[in-house]
Amino acid sequence: MSPLQAPEFRIQAGEFQVQVGEFRIQQRVSPTQAREFRIQAGEFPTQTPAFPTQAPEFRVQAGEFRVQERVSPVQATEFPIQATEFPVQATEFPVLVGEIPSRRCDSPLCQDEVVESVWAEAVCSLAGIRSVAEAAAAELVTRYAEPHRRYHDATHVSAVLRDSAILADELELVSRERNHLILAAGAHDVIYQCKPGEDERRSAAWAGQWLRRAAVGESDVARVEALVLTTVTHSAPPDDLTAHALLDADLAILGTDQATYEKYRAAVRKEYGSLDELAWRAGRAALMSGLLARRPLYRTAAARRRWETTARANIARELEFLNALG
Repeated sequence: MSPLQAPEFRIQAGEFQVQVGEFRIQQRVSPTQAREFRIQAGEFPTQTPAFPTQAPEFRVQAGEFRVQERVSPVQATEFPIQATEFPVQATEFPVLVGEIPSRRCDSPLCQDEVVESVWAEAVCSLAGIRSVAEAAAAELVTRYAEPHRRYHDATHVSAVLRDSAILADELELVSRERNHLILAAGAHDVIYQCKPGEDERRSAAWAGQWLRRAAVGESDVARVEALVLTTVTHSAPPDDLTAHALLDADLAILGTDQATYEKYRAAVRKEYGSLDELAWRAGRAALMSGLLARRPLYRTAAARRRWETTARANIARELEFLNALG
């Protein structure tokens, strides 16, 4: 999926108060993109593997420099910085009115690290054994790096994690359901051999096997398995908001700009390279026609606001192209 542009943040003068001594900067973000912040009156660049869904909040206090990152649901991290690297005046942090630009990380390595850490932490949040959770997460990212994947790779799964988290915020899902959502989003394409239906069922089984090995409760395991299985038919009960967030995030690529959509379409075609052109067109046209017939295409109001109109235009354009080829 298309990487989400990291937002820019505006800091008004006088928001930061500092005292002589140690300093702590606390940043609240959600996982998946790397960011760099530059603050005027002495540059203080930091990079953290995270993706933004909300503007971060900063608090500066007396004390040793630390950057503490809260990456729901990943553990906070800290590292020390020498006081001489942060040249600010005592008593007040003179931040001028202006924008702090952010920078995202699109590299496969960065995406792998985020997917791995987020998935493992979700297992641990459900009282799973950490060593098993980390082993499972390592296998997860290894599978998403398989050479035959062109679209259903770490970029796709990190985008589904990102977009499902955005929808979860709007739906106000409780913490336990958010962890279920993370685990299902991360595992929904872990087995991918271009065999629709079979791939999803095997992915659900993969998730269930690892979660049971990690001693996660059976009700949680069953919930994650059931969420993954909703991606077989892309349908879910009307009141299952967690499933709606997962399914809408999985289809968010349809609502991207035309250039991104064309890259997605070409990448999926490469994954199905074993099919001859006629078979590919017939199968693809049937899938796209079915999606276009759905009204609405997306289940959540938030997804419809973001993607519905553009998605319908993209699908209609692709169908016109497929039909013109005969």
